[in-house]
Amino acid sequence: EAPEIGTRFFFIRTKDPASTAMASVLRRVAVRYGLVIADPRRRTSFRGDADFHEVAQGKCVDALMASTSRAPWLDKAFRGGLRLTTVRDPMKRAIDAFRRAQQGGSCTKDCALCWAIAADPVSWAFHCNDVHDAQFERLRGSIGPEHLNEVIQSYDLVAVGERYWESLVVLRHVLGIPLVDLVGVSEAPPTPVFTSQATGEFLDAISERNAVDRRLHWLANRALDGKIDILGRGRVEREAHSLEEMSRLAQSMCGSLSAARKVMGKDYDPDVDCLWKGEACAVDCLEELRRGGVLQLTPH
Repeated sequence: EAPEIGTRFFFIRTKDPASTAMASVLRRVAVRYGLVIADPRRRTSFRGDADFHEVAQGKCVDALMASTSRAPWLDKAFRGGLRLTTVRDPMKRAIDAFRRAQQGGSCTKDCALCWAIAADPVSWAFHCNDVHDAQFERLRGSIGPEHLNEVIQSYDLVAVGERYWESLVVLRHVLGIPLVDLVGVSEAPPTPVFTSQATGEFLDAISERNAVDRRLHWLANRALDGKIDILGRGRVEREAHSLEEMSRLAQSMCGSLSAARKVMGKDYDPDVDCLWKGEACAVDCLEELRRGGVLQLTPH
């Protein structure tokens, strides 16, 4: 059973834990059920104002893709809504951020200093890791790290980036929607694999700097396990496997321009078909697969 009319759900974005993929899922869900999407600075929909006004007539859910300065503790609008967010292993995030700094390239003023000192891993760890992207800072509002468990409990679901498929299965039960609604294609190019020597001193430094986020990540995993136990671990594993299979098929048929044209039978541009700035792309192609019965659960 889908969310009741009047239900709202809110998505707080943090950096690098499959947040774009999760936002894309929520946007497709909002469009499928004729729901309104509320963004931080303005209220809008996809494909122009005409569509927005048409959808707004029967709104029942707002998907708030909140800016990083927002948190449930700071916004009265969160009362009575479903709250969703994502986290990722902070050690892996820190190493990825350091490797990006090593690669250099174009940069805003905020990250220029951190990229300039990336030749010294330990110095970077103490001066730059956690300066701009600590997950706890994005989620906590005005409370301190001693209230980490309260932060986790304030969300209906904290998805874990390393457990993306399990998290999506739990999300589908939180929202009360069919599993096929969560099928999507990857909108980001594959992340380059960087190689560098991570010294023990560097790892110790980023571990210390990310102590609060490491605890947050552990609590998020524990909370996710609790939800999975309630649903039934075997059931979640089966659904996660089915969702991954369907998404792999969707990627092969809708993830490129040439493949999508075959499905749609016409000129088709997946990039233009995104619902919002590179999110929830190839939605028409996915809908065509759904109508044709191509996307369906497989027994396991």
